[in-house]
Amino acid sequence: MTLAEIKTLDVDFLTVKQVAECLHMDQQLIRDQCERDIKWLGFPACRCGHSFRFPREGFIAWATGSIPMLVYDQSIHKNKEEQYE
Repeated sequence: MTLAEIKTLDVDFLTVKQVAECLHMDQQLIRDQCERDIKWLGFPACRCGHSFRFPREGFIAWATGSIPMLVYDQSIHKNKEEQYE
């Protein structure tokens, strides 16, 4: 599934499969990141029990650069961990 196809869909939310196909990624990688820390996925996501859905308009905005990508900075987490040692 391409971004152009996603833009034509008449749905409010996308599935993991649809997003994975658009990004040329493995579905499980997306699920794993959602489980670890959904905000670091980079685009809007919703958790419904053990399932994940992605607002179509939010995903399109992220994919077209209308909303910024998040960049994971490991040093932020390292500094937090050092505080508790």
